[in-house]
Amino acid sequence: MGLEGHACSPAILAKVVSAGARLHSFGQAGIALRDVAGIPISDRQIENLTEAIGSERAQQRDRKQTQRRRRQLPVKPAN
Repeated sequence: MGLEGHACSPAILAKVVSAGARLHSFGQAGIALRDVAGIPISDRQIENLTEAIGSERAQQRDRKQTQRRRRQLPVKPAN
């Protein structure tokens, strides 16, 4: 998970992004984070962090897929 430039700890960031991605809205994620985890965070912050980390993960996925496609399998010698 991309942690550079984020003002919260890796554990808090993971909780925020997980709630933001799994719940039906960033508002619901905010309520859950405040009530269950005691994390006071705005809906807008949840949205920004979730979208930023989601974008980073999508870029990582795309790079890996490109690397896999570019690999050439070794030619098997004929028997």
